[in-house]
Amino acid sequence: MSNALQTASAPTDSPEARRYNRIRRWLGIADFLLGLFLLLVLLATGWNGTLRDIAMHGAYEHYAVAVFLYVLMLMLIGKLLGLASTSTVFDWNAATICPIKSCARGFGTKPKDF
Repeated sequence: MSNALQTASAPTDSPEARRYNRIRRWLGIADFLLGLFLLLVLLATGWNGTLRDIAMHGAYEHYAVAVFLYVLMLMLIGKLLGLASTSTVFDWNAATICPIKSCARGFGTKPKDF
């Protein structure tokens, strides 16, 4: 009965993993705030109307294609201004950018050969 009451403790994260997660979280917040700032600037300056006009001209007055072009331009601008990317992590110790799936364990480790 005493074995059933004992619970296995989960392994704790290493300091490198905690640092990695903390930096990723702050970069994600900064990326969100930068995207929000971009949208507010577009609204305040009237540049959204300019983007709309460019999209309508490029789509030859086809509304669905114009919406697609507008969203595409908005995404490109957001990507150019973005701080964090969900597909890459900057490894501060190695000073390289590596895909998340190939980074072995966060910062300070080299990608494993598979």
